[in-house]
Amino acid sequence: MANEGITGLDSALRRLGKLATDTKHVERPLKTIGVYLVGSIQKTIRTGGRPKPFAPLAASTIAGRRKGKGRSGAKALIDTARLINSIQSEPVSSGGGAGVEVGTNVSYAAVQHFGGRKKYTIVAKNKKGLAFMGSGGQKIVRRRVTHPPLTPRPFMVIQIPEDQVKAAEIIERHLAK
Repeated sequence: MANEGITGLDSALRRLGKLATDTKHVERPLKTIGVYLVGSIQKTIRTGGRPKPFAPLAASTIAGRRKGKGRSGAKALIDTARLINSIQSEPVSSGGGAGVEVGTNVSYAAVQHFGGRKKYTIVAKNKKGLAFMGSGGQKIVRRRVTHPPLTPRPFMVIQIPEDQVKAAEIIERHLAK
């Protein structure tokens, strides 16, 4: 009987080892997590900020939108929907580890996220406006953005613990297959 348990454990460890080295097995759950995180970030924009609401738009911005310059009325970050529709994800691997990067290629994304008049280094891979990687951290691309003063509206936010729990569930479901 003890021998059967060890045989089962050996089999599970071999399977886990194979999953760790087989990029197809790692990539599938990472793609799923990426799709989920894109939806979570889009939800943050649609709901006007999570967990803390975005600052309200300036009266001049709302007035400009009502004159036909925009379409969304008083909703921050959703004038033409270019930003919300540009958010994408891709699995990445570096240094033997794997993760998922979520970002946007919209040039004004960093200024909308951080606000202010400062020059911001855009954090990204492939010149995206913002990006976050898994355990590998962030990559910095030498590109700067300057913009007139804006109120920060942090939309590229991972919701903790909600998004962490969902990512763990996705991985657990994948390993159970």
